[in-house]
Amino acid sequence: MNRFVVVCVLTGMAAATGAASVAAYKMTSEEPYAEVLRVTPLVAAIETPHGGNAQADISEHTWGYSVRYRIGSETGIVRMDHDPGDRIAVRDGRLVVGDDREIEFGAASGAH
Repeated sequence: MNRFVVVCVLTGMAAATGAASVAAYKMTSEEPYAEVLRVTPLVAAIETPHGGNAQADISEHTWGYSVRYRIGSETGIVRMDHDPGDRIAVRDGRLVVGDDREIEFGAASGAH
């Protein structure tokens, strides 16, 4: 082989190895969190009847939260038992949503 070709091949290999190393470092150094985009309380009206002609008392109870999140370019919605704040923890490629539950990204998570 010609010396110029060998130098070009080695330079290309070094550049590719360097780029792969930088990508691997970024993947391991970033915190594993999903960004919370919107939190909507899920509220139920509870009617407490009174005897006779008295009007019933109506109170509201928050039973959960619908949370829209983003991980990279992927967005999804998950139902949670608490307001997660600005972010949701991610462990082993799954959202940690509370109550010892973890949900895969993009799963039909609103049903959980």
